[in-house]
Amino acid sequence: MTLAAWLAARIPPPPPALSARLQVLTASSDGRDGISDALVVVSGEVLRGVLRDGPVARDVALELLAADALATYAFEAEGDAPGDLDARCSWAMRYFSSIADPEC
Repeated sequence: MTLAAWLAARIPPPPPALSARLQVLTASSDGRDGISDALVVVSGEVLRGVLRDGPVARDVALELLAADALATYAFEAEGDAPGDLDARCSWAMRYFSSIADPEC
């Protein structure tokens, strides 16, 4: 299943503007490495872009909301394999930390 298809199946769906942004952000990811991991990675890419471009533009709010939604959905997807949750949370925290501080 692609990330876009997985996101489209969420109930309740996100608000239209957020849903459209999530579809754009996930369009090029196929989720081959797992939906949860792919969502974390896409969320991280969004955060990298905000940090790179500087959080001064008005549209940064939608980007931050999208990054948060993607990370939240990643852990919703991880609910399908709760035995791996501890390891996945640790990996995601290290991944997100490395975005803010490349020395991590």
